[in-house]
Amino acid sequence: MSEGGKIAGLSFQPATPAMVEIPSSTKSLSAPAREHDRQHGMELETDRPGSDYRTINLPIALAKLCQDACFADGQCRAWTYVRPGVQTSGARCWLKFRVPEARRDSCCVAGVAR
Repeated sequence: MSEGGKIAGLSFQPATPAMVEIPSSTKSLSAPAREHDRQHGMELETDRPGSDYRTINLPIALAKLCQDACFADGQCRAWTYVRPGVQTSGARCWLKFRVPEARRDSCCVAGVAR
């Protein structure tokens, strides 16, 4: 993808190789990277199943797009980003109307907005 675009009313910039891949294990992340994710509400290796009201097929594999879509939607309380190849060939975002219980799963990155 060479040009930016929009999703859920948000603009995004073209993907760079560093932005596209999300590590499948927190072991591959440095301590500062894990701390950054924790501070910014990203729960790596976590799924929050259920309470879905909207699904978004993401144009690039970037969990931040899912997080941003949730924060931009006043109804969204939590979100789950599903890595490419788990449910479809691409990345998918699930917005939730309540905060479901978190469970460890390498398929996903999740977070709580409100």
